[in-house]
Amino acid sequence: MIPLAQISTLGLTSPDTVDMRVLAANVAERHTVPAGATTVLIQGAGDFYVRWHATLDASIPAGDVTDGSGAEYKPDLRGLRNLTSFSIIAPATNVVSLSFFAKPA
Repeated sequence: MIPLAQISTLGLTSPDTVDMRVLAANVAERHTVPAGATTVLIQGAGDFYVRWHATLDASIPAGDVTDGSGAEYKPDLRGLRNLTSFSIIAPATNVVSLSFFAKPA
């Protein structure tokens, strides 16, 4: 969750870092979290999945996943809980923006 100090009267403040990923179809990519980032806003033009784990790659489900190991479908605003990296995958070529916010000083 974004600290109240980072929310302006019109919404989020400007991000501290914006990264872009051009995802190839069915290829998981690992993204490193910028130093100091506590929150990320992820947006993409098409479908994508994110696995919030420092070492396990995201995958596109081919069936039911009932053991808690699935990737999250099109998450938007998420707290990073001290993650150093996470994995993203898309079923088709997709451009995804990653807007990172740091905890205010």
